[in-house]
Formats: sequence, structure tokens, C-alpha cells
Amino acid sequence: MRIYLSLTIIWLLFAKNVMAQSAHEIVSAVTKAQRSVQTAAYLLTRTDTLVTGHNRIITGKAVIQADTTNTVLGFNFWAREDGVKQQMVFNGNMAYIANEEELSYQTSIKPEPIQFLNQSGGRIIMPDLIRLDTSRVIRFDASSEVKHYFLKMGYADLDEHDVRNRYKLVEINKSNMLPVAVRHHQETMGKVQDLYFKIEDLQLNGDAPTYEFTSPPFLKTYIQKTKPVNSKHGIFRLVDKPAPEFNLESFDGRKISLPDAKGKVVLLDFWEVWCGPCLESMPKIQSLLQKYRSRGLLIYAITNDLKQLETAKRYANRKKELTFTFLTGNESVTKNYKLYSFPQYVLIDKSGKVSFVSEGLSSELNGEIEKALGEK
Repeated sequence: MRIYLSLTIIWLLFAKNVMAQSAHEIVSAVTKAQRSVQTAAYLLTRTDTLVTGHNRIITGKAVIQADTTNTVLGFNFWAREDGVKQQMVFNGNMAYIANEEELSYQTSIKPEPIQFLNQSGGRIIMPDLIRLDTSRVIRFDASSEVKHYFLKMGYADLDEHDVRNRYKLVEINKSNMLPVAVRHHQETMGKVQDLYFKIEDLQLNGDAPTYEFTSPPFLKTYIQKTKPVNSKHGIFRLVDKPAPEFNLESFDGRKISLPDAKGKVVLLDFWEVWCGPCLESMPKIQSLLQKYRSRGLLIYAITNDLKQLETAKRYANRKKELTFTFLTGNESVTKNYKLYSFPQYVLIDKSGKVSFVSEGLSSELNGEIEKALGEK
């Protein structure tokens, strides 16, 4: 009997070790397979059981593009839910929500994933398809069938919130070692929350459609909707005050000082190369320069994301038709001009005071420039 028990214990320990090793090997194989994915497109059905007792089914389609510079998710995405006339785009720096009925869009700068992955469009995204998340996992279990592996990842209970039995179950296609379904499960005070994502019609790399994440197509025809202005906060507090001074370097190596521009009307265009609305607005800003340059208007386009500086310079070098001055900003400019969204425009009058500001290109800007320039 003792020998039998000993052999049983040894077998159980061996089996547990093999299963743990198998789970580790599956994770490694999935991670390796995901490195070869540049673009993925799919249809998705999501079935949710909520703690309120309600059930819902969400369907839609998405395009995902791997992007190592996207430090939020590791990829960019476009997504649209069925039955909802709305698109969502996220490129790592900016999230867009486009309303297809109003032909308008709104933006959010560097939002947290929880802000957009729980909204229409974002709910179609299954991040584990392209970046398997194994963080905070305390135990792995693995099993398989003919065509799929099943990787179960357990998480610690959240005693302070009475959240238990937390796990994620990932179904992996053996033919390409990519996740095709994910179940997120937890129980709170005896109530179940279960979110199940199932991918169909997966297209990869050359077979998948592409999307322009830097400048989404709807920017050319949709109108940007900005949040209601609160003149007591942010950049709007600069109005009627002396413009914060700066000494910056232009893209072509010149030193540009704001104090040197006194007696001129100066328009500051705060932009970033990853900001689609910024790029779409630049031809209109160029037209303002052509219209008012002879009357003394100066325009400085300032980028402050130094990580993207070389990309911004390449963009400016390609756009020979843009003849205003591009400047490299810094943390001081970001702080002094309270830059929390893009594009932002600051108009400085001849005395050096801020006369007008806007988040997004305002229809009032032309008139404000006329006013600042005065009589012809």
C-alpha cells in the first residue's frame, strides 16, 4: 500500500510538472507566433454575462496593426460594432470616436485603455490576439483538443471587494498558435461576470485590409467636435495675458525667440505628427499665412513630443508647400502653454499678449487674425 501511495504521489507530481511545462511552452509558442503578426482583421462575437444579471451579445469587426511605439497597448486599432453608426480608432497617442450620423468626430489624447476598451468599438478589441497578457497570473493550467489548446490563467482573489474565482481562458488555434477566443471570468458576492470573445474570419498580414491610423480617412469629411470651453481652466487662462516667452530651435537650425516677434501678430500652432486633425488642418493654416503674411503675420508650428521629433522633421521636409516655421518645443513650453490636447492654436497680438486661443481649428480664427492685425 505504501509503495502504491508513493507511486501515486510521484505520478501526480510528475503530471503537475508536465502540465506546468506544457503551459509554459504554449505561452512561448503563442508569443513567438504573435511576433510575426503585423496586421490582423477579424469579425468578433462577444457574449457578456454581467453581475447585474443582464446578458448581451455584441458583434463587430476590427483591424489591428502591431506597433512597438504604441506603449499603451502595443498595437493600433480601428473597430466598429454592428448596428452602431460609430467608429473608434486608437493609434497609441490619440483615440478617435467618429459619429457616422453627425459626420463628426471627437478626440482624446493618450487615454487609459479602460476609457476606450469599454466603449462602442473598443468592446470589439481582443488584445490577447496580438499581445498575450500574462501579467499578474498566479497559476497556469493547460489542456488541448484536436484543433485547439486551452490556456487557463488564474488570478488572486480581491478580498477587499469580495471578488473571487478570477481567471482568463484562452483558446489557441494549433495551426497558427494564435488566440481565437478569450473568456474573462470572475465572481462577486456570488454573482458572475463572464465576458466571452470569439473571433471568426481572421485575416493576417498581407491578407488583411490596411488602415491609415495616423490620419483616419474620416478626417477629410467629418467635423471635429470639441469639448465645451471652460475659460477658467487650461490654455484659456492665457487670454489677455502676456504670452509665455520661449527660445526654441527651428527644424532648419535657426534660433527663434518669441520676444523678437513683438510688433508682429504671431499664431502658434501646437501639433504632433501622430495627430490626424493637426495634419489635416495644416493646409488651412498655410492659407492663412499666404493671406496675411504681407500684413505681418508669423506662424510657428511647435511640436513637443521629442520621441517623434525625427518623424515630425521628415514630415515637414516632405511638405514643401508648408512655408511657416516649424519649431522644436520642450517641457517648459508644454507646461507654460498648458498643452493637454491637439491641435491647439494661440494667437498673440502686436503687444505680446494672447488675444485668442482654440482647441481644434476654429472658424473664428480668421476673424481674430484680422482683428489683431488691425487696419490695412
